[in-house]
Amino acid sequence: MVPVSLFPAYPALIGMVHLGALPGSPGFAGSLQEVIDYAAADARAIEKGGADGLMIENFFD
Repeated sequence: MVPVSLFPAYPALIGMVHLGALPGSPGFAGSLQEVIDYAAADARAIEKGGADGLMIENFFD
């Protein structure tokens, strides 16, 4: 259970950033910068949507 003092509201709304395939993965498309840019855009959208925090998941590896 997350202490209430960490977030302005309880229960907290947590957004998920799904990373694209990373170098070394069979699905990697060859541009780490594209992976970073996409993740950053997701994080900005999560922030704009009012989430209290975010998690990062290596989904496509």
